[in-house]
Amino acid sequence: MWSGDGDIPLYLRVAHGNEVDYAMFGTLMAHFHKQWQIDALFVADAAL
Repeated sequence: MWSGDGDIPLYLRVAHGNEVDYAMFGTLMAHFHKQWQIDALFVADAAL
């Protein structure tokens, strides 16, 4: 996950190459939100 301007990475999780992206996006956003405790707007592609 990156900042609004796309220049600053805020959260990264390295996964196995065969992990399905859309199966993990919701979990990743919830984990990120829990760690940062901020109000945020999440923008994602159709895989979400």
